[in-house]
Amino acid sequence: MTPITDNKDQIKQFAVSPDGTQVVTVHSRSLRYHYDQKIAPVTFLTDLKTGRQIQIFTEFPFPPLSVFWQRDSRGMYAVIPYSGRRYSYPFVIRLAYFNLATGNTRWVNLDWDRGLASVINFAVTSDGFIAQLGDGVHPKFARYWHEGQTWRRQWITGARVGSLFGCRIGDDDKTILGEYSDSSHPTQWYRAVLNTAQIDNPMQLTHLNPQYENKPKARCEVVHWKGALNQTVEGLLYYPLNYQKGKMYPMTVELHGGPEWLFEDRWPTVWLYNYNFLCARGMFVFRPNYHGSEGYGLKWAESIIGEYGELEVKDINRGIDCLVASGLADPNKLALMGWSDGGTLTAAVTVSTKRYKAAIVGCAPINWIDYWAKSDFGEWFCESYFGKGPLDDPPTYIRYSPFFKMNKVTTPTLIFHGSDDTRIPVEQAWMYYRALQETGKAPVRFIIFSGEGHDMPHKLGNIRPLLNEEFAWLDNYLLEPAR
Repeated sequence: MTPITDNKDQIKQFAVSPDGTQVVTVHSRSLRYHYDQKIAPVTFLTDLKTGRQIQIFTEFPFPPLSVFWQRDSRGMYAVIPYSGRRYSYPFVIRLAYFNLATGNTRWVNLDWDRGLASVINFAVTSDGFIAQLGDGVHPKFARYWHEGQTWRRQWITGARVGSLFGCRIGDDDKTILGEYSDSSHPTQWYRAVLNTAQIDNPMQLTHLNPQYENKPKARCEVVHWKGALNQTVEGLLYYPLNYQKGKMYPMTVELHGGPEWLFEDRWPTVWLYNYNFLCARGMFVFRPNYHGSEGYGLKWAESIIGEYGELEVKDINRGIDCLVASGLADPNKLALMGWSDGGTLTAAVTVSTKRYKAAIVGCAPINWIDYWAKSDFGEWFCESYFGKGPLDDPPTYIRYSPFFKMNKVTTPTLIFHGSDDTRIPVEQAWMYYRALQETGKAPVRFIIFSGEGHDMPHKLGNIRPLLNEEFAWLDNYLLEPAR
């Protein structure tokens, strides 16, 4: 075994060229970078024959998220976050190209201002690449050909391309494996032929989770409405399994985390957001992709800077108003549910209105001063959205913290948190609980799951108890409101 680097830092990732002569390594230089983003990792290209090492991608303030070599080893594509600001969040995912012969780097013109939708769904071909591009609830796949100094794009077409959420391409540039899913069909993999940019002759290869085939599943509809700033907002609406036209139903609004995340029209990959559980209990589930969500471009993601929690709340409430006005949602039976930043928005909504009969919150920050100090990426996250730190601008942190308005909450609130959460330490949940307990205006229940972190629960034995607590809370306060 022969060492190929003499680094004293941590190598975050590496990529070896197909011919085995070069390796790209990304080196961490600060244990604090994850918290403050002050000393960025650096990227090196090392010749495995000579040991010669050069630093690459120096043009960009943030390190690559992934590196993909060309098949002929003459260059590479780097997936890089782009924000145009000091911090890498909020951002769009852009693509850069490094030419090994010239040593030059340049952005790849994707001809799409919403950027890449995924770091994973990227496949190199012999003459370019295939990429998934952000486009709200239905991201798009496109094929690009490298022509001189630029790239030519063509949208991938074929049956059910709107349900294509992953792909792999064979060495022949024709055999393609596609991951297909939508809100009513669990993920399955298909093999097909790619004729230029047309998917033909798809054949199902997998029969995963056959137990779902004959089970009832919620119907999904993509909805749009005018939200904050009079801009169009997109979301998903899932129908009760027993839906009858002309009848109003209870509705639970699910709020995603991030805030730069989004809900897509696909089978749930995170069990916490499995709408089928709720739709089976006779309610609508509404998932808005409010201002600040990913998949709609950098301007949309950055729109909440300086207005954090304000544009989103307007989007949420106006979306609900539209569904109530359409005769679908019962205005007297509305609930909110959110995890992480979605929990923060749940708190922000309930401090401003009494229209919701129940709220469920998981792992949510409600005091940004405390979060700035204790979260594993507290500094850069807070300062990305608030502009300054709490030492320089404490009033802003108080303004955006739902904690300081908890005396207005009357919505019965169920709080979950993991004892080992480093992203949002459990003290945040204790503050939430104590505030509601102290005011006495809203029933509150707080449950800590021992040994669980932010993406809880990882322990199989915690899933059923958590779901049972959710159902009991909604049964009591939403479906049959307590007298």
